[in-house]
Amino acid sequence: MRPAMQNNLDKEEMPIEEDDYFPYPSLSWYSITLYTRDGWDVIPDSRIDFPKYERVTCVKYMELSGEQMGEQMKGYVVAGTMSSMGEEVSARGKIMIFDVMEVVPDPEKPLSGFKFKCLYDKEQKGPVTEIDCIMGHIISAIGQKIYVWSFINNDLVGVAFIDTQIYIHSISVIKNFVLYADITKSISLLNFDKHCKTLSVISRDF
Repeated sequence: MRPAMQNNLDKEEMPIEEDDYFPYPSLSWYSITLYTRDGWDVIPDSRIDFPKYERVTCVKYMELSGEQMGEQMKGYVVAGTMSSMGEEVSARGKIMIFDVMEVVPDPEKPLSGFKFKCLYDKEQKGPVTEIDCIMGHIISAIGQKIYVWSFINNDLVGVAFIDTQIYIHSISVIKNFVLYADITKSISLLNFDKHCKTLSVISRDF
């Protein structure tokens, strides 16, 4: 099966008939599952399956702050994805934010006391290749830009952004400093000013 774009919005699959010796590409399916801290047992009914062609590129637990919580920090599971559907379709991705909720367990499934609740799930303008947390905000690499977001009222509000080079595959945060790695342009160091809401380049390896 080969994906194709129709009217630049709808995606459909077009069957390709080949002989028995044609090497069809393999397809990976992605999911996120909760495990217990003791024993690494799977928590029943906690698995989230992603659609075909949507790849999970990064998942992290983050302590985020928002206006509705004042200065209080709350933990969330944040995931970044990208849709890889061939060269004829523009790559897009999503940022997804989950809350891990404690629920009444099923008597027949004693480990089923937790489940995911999706609070945010929206498509971005490019593939989400890396995410991290900086000073209570989400920092994400989307396409050729780095964005800093505030999570307010179950929505992401842009705080700052900066243009980058080709493809960011790693982001490391230390206090208000951001060290990111580009797959072809080495590493760069950024500074995030929370009060002025700016990202600025401090140093770059040319």
